Amino acid sequence: MLRVGGFAGYHGPMRFLLPLAPLMFVSCATEGEDPAAAAEAVVLVVKSPEDGADYAEGDTIDLQVQVKVGGKLVDARSVVWTVGELTERGATTFVEASRLDAGKVDVSVDVSYGGNQYNEKLSITIGGGGDTGKDTGKDTGNDTGTTPGTITYTGTMASHIWYDGEYGSFDGDCPGTVDFTIDEAGTLSGTGWCLLDGEYDFYYTLEGVQGRGEISGSLIAESDGTEYRTPFTGTGTDGSTQEAAWDKTFNDSGERLRIAGTFVADPI
Repeated sequence: MLRVGGFAGYHGPMRFLLPLAPLMFVSCATEGEDPAAAAEAVVLVVKSPEDGADYAEGDTIDLQVQVKVGGKLVDARSVVWTVGELTERGATTFVEASRLDAGKVDVSVDVSYGGNQYNEKLSITIGGGGDTGKDTGKDTGNDTGTTPGTITYTGTMASHIWYDGEYGSFDGDCPGTVDFTIDEAGTLSGTGWCLLDGEYDFYYTLEGVQGRGEISGSLIAESDGTEYRTPFTGTGTDGSTQEAAWDKTFNDSGERLRIAGTFVADPI
């Protein structure tokens, strides 16, 4: 059974291949899915930001949306946020308030599911009292949303994916973006996204460490509750450009998936 989403899968060996193989060779809708019925049942739940929330110029604005069908959470094939003049991708991502104009800012999230498009709109204020509508749980002294000494990085990802197995053979480019932070302890955390063959979204969580001019960690994708980790290594010091590369091959039951690439990210 195929389900739609960034690194979605089916119930069987090499589930993590399904974002690539079936999406390349079979229909992208769930087997037996009635798009008209799905349209009636799909609900978007914007977890963050809250409508009308105020953000100070130094705040980080979390963007998070859930997609529910019949009350159950599902993975959306494509999620695009429009925040003022900025565009971000992914069900969970963020933007820095400093990149937005002061005053009222319109926020829109567009989701593709079951061959249909869904949209939610709200607005936030930049340069207000900094009342985001939630407790960040972090005492920074100025409520910036990050701890003192934490540096935010943003950049580009250039990756390539190869597959050979039950569904045939495929290889294609998957360019995208990365956004992450590195704190005083050298802990790296964030997200990555790339667009395979100009059509299929892949989403990753980034986890890692920085120290002595080097960075290392994993690109993590999830399918059916199972994590698949692609290790990366690279270079970077505090406040400088961070560069990393990866090349991982997964083999199982005669199927082969290889993911290779690089990212380059600069502090903002």
